[in-house]
Amino acid sequence: MTYKEFCHTYGLILIVPFIGILSTLDLSAQQRKVLSGSSEIVTPPSLEADADALIAKWNQGYSTNLPADTTCGAIRRNVLQKTSEMLYRERIFRLPTAMNIPLNQQVRNGIEIFLTRKKTLISAMLSLGDYYFPTIEAILDKYKLPLELKYLIIVESGMNPTAVSPAGAAGLWQFMAPTAKAYGLTINSLLDERLDLEKSTDAAARYLRDLYQVYHDWFMAMAAYNCGLGNLNRAVYRAGGRTDYWSVYPYLPRETQGYVPLFIGAFYAMHYHADYQICPKNVSLPLATDTLLIRHSLSIRELSEAAEVSQSLFKLLNPQYKQGTVPGHISPCSIRLPMKAINRLDRRLEELYQNVEKVRLGKMTSASGELLASNGEGKEGETTEVDKPVVASAKTTTYTIRKGDTLAGIAQKHGITMDQLMQANNIKNTRYKLVPGNKLIIPVKDASPKVTKTKATRKTKKKPRRRRR
Repeated sequence: MTYKEFCHTYGLILIVPFIGILSTLDLSAQQRKVLSGSSEIVTPPSLEADADALIAKWNQGYSTNLPADTTCGAIRRNVLQKTSEMLYRERIFRLPTAMNIPLNQQVRNGIEIFLTRKKTLISAMLSLGDYYFPTIEAILDKYKLPLELKYLIIVESGMNPTAVSPAGAAGLWQFMAPTAKAYGLTINSLLDERLDLEKSTDAAARYLRDLYQVYHDWFMAMAAYNCGLGNLNRAVYRAGGRTDYWSVYPYLPRETQGYVPLFIGAFYAMHYHADYQICPKNVSLPLATDTLLIRHSLSIRELSEAAEVSQSLFKLLNPQYKQGTVPGHISPCSIRLPMKAINRLDRRLEELYQNVEKVRLGKMTSASGELLASNGEGKEGETTEVDKPVVASAKTTTYTIRKGDTLAGIAQKHGITMDQLMQANNIKNTRYKLVPGNKLIIPVKDASPKVTKTKATRKTKKKPRRRRR
């Protein structure tokens, strides 16, 4: 092999990988030409929200303040320090993502928006992310999606779970009602699951996964999430059928043109905040939360009192309940509260359920009596018999499990329902394993409900007798 042939062969082997790395950081000449027009980014209303007001809601709702991260220094008020293009490239290359992020003017503008005009917002997001991100990351991981998609909620809603756009999109993920319902979220007069952290995130993850399957490009999936798949398909058509995001970019709606650069900017700013002296704000956050299923209709006031938390905190952590009621009587509803509060509520939940049943039985008895009376049944001097159940006081006893026992059999033996037995023992599953020798709590009553006869006499005016002539 001659020297010239050696250089030609092995020179390419050495140079090609280097070119590949540079291609991940820059655009082709054709793309630069296409993008050389307007690079101005229109910031959505979600980024214009008052971050201080959002933080104030958390501070009002919870009493435990988390100290700010002191390792990154104080937030500087001066203009962003100059970051060289080489430093930008290096930092973008080191972002923990498999997405191919170039450094063009649009991306640079998206980054600098958060490092200059939106420093206060990033400061708030760093603190609120401690509450939201663990739940969101767990759901994204469940569907094998990139964890950095969590930063979309900064662009979508500014991490405000009650955000509502002028078009009617709502929640952290800004779902429109038809899309939300298509992905299984309930929206009615009592409940809006677009405002539910777990359920809305699960729906958003499935929606993003489906959008990714169309073009197998995460930036294209984000664009479709923002403007709709129909608008994205039209942009692809106008781009001559090209399906990479930066080729389609010039043909997207103006707001969507800024969507991906702002996502990249939020990702960059959240990851490198310490390098720009941006610190988390002091914010009141629950240190640990848990969830509990509610199976009856209970008011937020009742639940807050039983859990020993303020109603403002309850609403802050559960904004999906619209009328001051958790409608668990329709289908079981999940609530989220600080862990200690959930434990207190769990111990008192059975008592709340019993109170609800007493009130319900009382209303049914009253209504049935009024219905019979209004129907005018019975003639003058006759009585109408109304069944009036007498609710006995509740007590409990214990039962030692024997070999071969079943939940249904034990319940039948003691004259109670299986649901009552499971509730009394905090058993969540009918397949619960019964261990011989263990004890179960058996709710019993002093006496079986008695039915007494009450006489409701309906007085009527006597009709005058007609005399025979």
